[in-house]
Amino acid sequence: MRMTCKPLISGALWNLGHSNFVSEDYNYQLPHDSWMRQFDQMQDIGLDLMFFFQGVNKCMARSSSAGPDLLEFLLSECDKRQMQAIIEVGGNSTWSVDFDPLRELHMLDMSIAMIHERYGRHDSFSGWYLPYEIHMPRGWLKNIGELYRGAVELCKAKTPCLPVVVSPFFMPDTTGKGMDFTYYEPEEYVDAWSETLRYAKIDILCLQDNGGQHLSCFTDKDTEPFIEAYATACRNAGTRLWGNVETGELPVADLDDFVLRYGAKGNVNDPRFSKDWRAVPINRLVRKLELMSNYAERNLSWGYREFMRSDRAAYEAYYEYFRKTLPIQ
Repeated sequence: MRMTCKPLISGALWNLGHSNFVSEDYNYQLPHDSWMRQFDQMQDIGLDLMFFFQGVNKCMARSSSAGPDLLEFLLSECDKRQMQAIIEVGGNSTWSVDFDPLRELHMLDMSIAMIHERYGRHDSFSGWYLPYEIHMPRGWLKNIGELYRGAVELCKAKTPCLPVVVSPFFMPDTTGKGMDFTYYEPEEYVDAWSETLRYAKIDILCLQDNGGQHLSCFTDKDTEPFIEAYATACRNAGTRLWGNVETGELPVADLDDFVLRYGAKGNVNDPRFSKDWRAVPINRLVRKLELMSNYAERNLSWGYREFMRSDRAAYEAYYEYFRKTLPIQ
C-alpha cells in the first residue's frame, strides 16, 4: 500500500489543563526562555501545528510566567513561527456522565464566542476541536450527531473557512478484559461513522491509534482493521482523515497481564497507574507511523508533551529518525 503522507509527526496535542503525567501548573510556571526552547525543539523535528486542548477556558483567566494570558502568548509565538494552532471549545469534563446535547451546545456557544473574540485575529488560528471523544455513536450516544452538527454550525458562524475536528478512538479488545467499553466490529464503525460524519459535516477526523486503552500489546493486526474502517467512513462522508499517533503507552505483555496488574476492566487513565506509562519505543513508534500513514493525510501526536518532550532518549531517537526520513520522497 502506498503511503498517503510521510511517516512523521507534524503536530503536537498540547494539554493546557489537568494531566496525570505533567503538573497542571507546568504551562503557567514555564518562563519565556523555556517556552522558546520548547518551540525550537518542536520545530527541530518538523512540528508545525499545536493542538491546544483541556483548560482553554481557564487559560483566559489565569496569568502565567510568560505573560498575563498564556494562550495569547502561545498563539502569538505560533504566528511568528508560521505555525498553525487548533483550539478546543467547550470544557465540561463531566459531559458523558449525564449526556445532554442542548446543555453542551449552550456551553459551546459561549466558549466559541469568547475564543473567537479574544483570539480570532491570530493568523495561526487554524481550526476548532470538539472534545467529545468517543468510539461509537450509538446507544446512549445516539444523539452525538446532533451535538456535533450544532457545534459545527456554531463554529462556522464565526469562522466559515476554519475546519472543525473530532478525535475518536476504537476498542480492539474482543475479550472484555480491558476497560469497560462495548466491543464493535470494524464494519459497525464504517456504518455508524459514515452516517454521523456526513450528518454533522465534520471537516477532519483525527483518529487515536492506540485502541482507546493505550496498551502496548496491541499489534498492527489488531488495530489496522479499525483504522481502515475509519478511513472508509471518512471517504464516504467527505471528511479528511488525520492520524493521532500516540507517543505514550502502558506497557503490558497481553490482556491477561493487564488484568493481573491492574484488575479486570481496569482504567488505564487511573492516576495510580501513571508511573507505569512510558514513551513508545522508537521501533514501535515508527511502525505506528507507517501504518497510519497508509491512510491519513498527516499525523499529529498526543504524548509528545507528556513523554517524548520529557524523555531525552525518546526525543533524540525520534530526532535521528526524523533526520533520516525527511529527505525521502
